[in-house]
Amino acid sequence: MDNLANLHIVSVLNQTKDITNNYISKLPDINRGKFWQIVYADAKGFVGGAVSGAALATLATGVGAGVGAIIGGTVIGSLASAAEAEKLNKGSGDSNNAIFNNNNQYDNIGISHYNIFKNYYNLEHNNIEPYDVDLVLFYNESLNYFSDNEYDADTIEFFFPYNTYIDTWEDYYDNEYITDINTVIVDLFELGDITYDSKEILLDYIDAMELSDSYTSFASYSISIENIITDSNYAEMQKIYLLGFMSTSRIGAYYWNVFGN
Repeated sequence: MDNLANLHIVSVLNQTKDITNNYISKLPDINRGKFWQIVYADAKGFVGGAVSGAALATLATGVGAGVGAIIGGTVIGSLASAAEAEKLNKGSGDSNNAIFNNNNQYDNIGISHYNIFKNYYNLEHNNIEPYDVDLVLFYNESLNYFSDNEYDADTIEFFFPYNTYIDTWEDYYDNEYITDINTVIVDLFELGDITYDSKEILLDYIDAMELSDSYTSFASYSISIENIITDSNYAEMQKIYLLGFMSTSRIGAYYWNVFGN
């Protein structure tokens, strides 16, 4: 049984590598626009928040790691968007015509991520200094959004309370601007938060993301990888990390119009 499972996992990793290598081989050598920085910040914030939320939920209840990861990753990833967007003086975007993936059971992570940001931005009207995100307002807007759409406020405050939100954000900011996204992924693997397969898939995915020359080709590539992961027998937490990361990146690339800059 274990040997069969291991063979399946190896085949999943081989499939994703083959798709990535084939995709990258057809891409031109181009310079990426500056708004990719926001997508990278989003993605780093997602994995950091997801790992933190999962750890807290497990410690507090012994269960609920998935809920904690979804809430923590969505909120911290979205907050990272706000900070990076303000740094670059970039206003709110639009995700209505982004390419979604109905096969990705965690596609709501990316959708919620940008809806929370948009709600926050509309309240702030971008009249604040770079890095000076209103942390209380942002947390409250996250509570409001989730309460209206997925989880009640008590669930959010239980699985990702305000003090954890602040601690996670401070840890993110201590490391975010001196740590590139690849290093974050490797660190998560070395800490035991993600598996070897997840590390390899995410590093390959980041390479493909950085070299992509159009939104439709990148979204198509992303969805092909997401669908393989969805159909795999990877542990559910690894699926949350992988599929949430990819949902955030795919929708974010459209939201920030990275191919238009």
